[in-house]
Amino acid sequence: PVESNCHSQQLVLRWQPFHHKTADMAMCGGIHAAHPATAEEQTIADKVKGDAEAKLGKSFNKFVATQAATQVVAGTNFFIKVDTGDGFVHIRVFRGLPPQQHIELHSVQGGQTADSPLNYF
Repeated sequence: PVESNCHSQQLVLRWQPFHHKTADMAMCGGIHAAHPATAEEQTIADKVKGDAEAKLGKSFNKFVATQAATQVVAGTNFFIKVDTGDGFVHIRVFRGLPPQQHIELHSVQGGQTADSPLNYF
């Protein structure tokens, strides 16, 4: 304890370490845990569908985002698992910072399954 000279009060300083659950937090620049795809992530997938088809050399009648993960960089990388009706693909899409927030397909991985982990690529 530290004693104060004013009014004979005691000032007690206590140090408590800061604890947090590192398993629940993504490290800066790291990829966040995968989650069910949102409507926003479906919209992003829809915007790059044509580019993904061109990169893989095939057309898809179905292009439904089922799972996604994000990575904050100078903008956001979206890693999205997409059900194509005859399998799954993983797409990596970059969305820039406001105000433009341009969307660009960075890469695509064909030959995925419903159980393929959605990892950084």
